[in-house]
Amino acid sequence: TITTTAIPNPVNEKDNNPSEHYSLYNSDSAYGIRNFTVKNANDSIPIFVEEIGDPKNPTVIFLHGFLYFRLIFNPVFKNEFLYKNFHLVRFDSRGVLDSGKPTDPNQYTLDHHAQDLKAVVDAITNANPGKKITLVGWSLGVAISTLYLGTFGQDKVNGFLTIGAKLESTAFDSTLLASIPQTTDYQEVIESRYASPNFLIGKDRPPLSEETALFFLGGTALTSTVYPKPTITSLLILHGGSDQVVPTIVSEHFLAEVKYGKRIVYAESGHLLFWEEPERFAKDLKEFVMFVNKKN
Repeated sequence: TITTTAIPNPVNEKDNNPSEHYSLYNSDSAYGIRNFTVKNANDSIPIFVEEIGDPKNPTVIFLHGFLYFRLIFNPVFKNEFLYKNFHLVRFDSRGVLDSGKPTDPNQYTLDHHAQDLKAVVDAITNANPGKKITLVGWSLGVAISTLYLGTFGQDKVNGFLTIGAKLESTAFDSTLLASIPQTTDYQEVIESRYASPNFLIGKDRPPLSEETALFFLGGTALTSTVYPKPTITSLLILHGGSDQVVPTIVSEHFLAEVKYGKRIVYAESGHLLFWEEPERFAKDLKEFVMFVNKKN
């Protein structure tokens, strides 16, 4: 049985008593969360990594999206069933929160992000020979995972789960910027993050609480705009039916193009479906991870 009852979901709540769900907004050790650092082999930028659960269990690596950070996955990391049955791993992209912040803009290409992911994957698989991991990418995290798979192959990966993904060769471009309300350039993306946070959730849902909106303030990452299509035998695409960032039809087209995998639409949710429907997401994640580990 999957349960998240111990951690109230703050999305769409007004925070009369923020302490009731404060655990979603921090990275404390009460849940057994551990951390370590890896370095990109090419430029030695340190990448801050967190993990929870027994490394002998199936491993799932989560990649966050544009302007966000590892704590965005707190609803997953603090789900009792998931951390007791799986080995969950997340990290901050370069330039974000606790990872290294190179001053050269040329060190923020998608290639650099994919190499950072490789450093994380290698650290885990080297410590557990023969292990394969499941990648979970949210938004821009899908582009990073896609480039990793296209560049380094799937020898160490048994499955790929995408959330709200724009699976085209335009990971960061004017289309993305134009999709964000009142935004026309990169600087305005940053300045409007708090002013218009509700574009992340389903358009018919109540506004985000102030505390949740503040939590979503994060770092930034520049990316290149070209990456190869993923080559992976097991693919699950999750998409919010009310996604205001990436239209649902995008994932429909992608599934038709690759001709394999499964697609699930969360009809009432937006770009942040794992916050909006945490129990349903946990169930879909559990079933997918168990399937790919049994298959492989």
